Amino acid sequence: MAETIYKVHGGKMLRAKVCVEDGKIKDAMITGDFFLHPEEDISKIEKLFAGRPIPLDSKACVEALSLELSESQLIGASTQDIVTVVSMACGE
Repeated sequence: MAETIYKVHGGKMLRAKVCVEDGKIKDAMITGDFFLHPEEDISKIEKLFAGRPIPLDSKACVEALSLELSESQLIGASTQDIVTVVSMACGE
């Protein structure tokens, strides 16, 4: 499992742990100094990356995350920040 830490604009930190198998993301875990309400929606983010091929289509991932979290409140990070840290953990 690869791990990356990324500092977003404003000083918040995001951490992604990603397991890649056969050119696809098998598992992803996102943690850091951001807030997500409801907190359970973090599983939506992590599930969204499972099965995605590497390299990630950043634009498609940002759009999918934005749609998935449309009724959630994300504070201290953006969907683009989350996609960036996952991409970095995948070696991109």
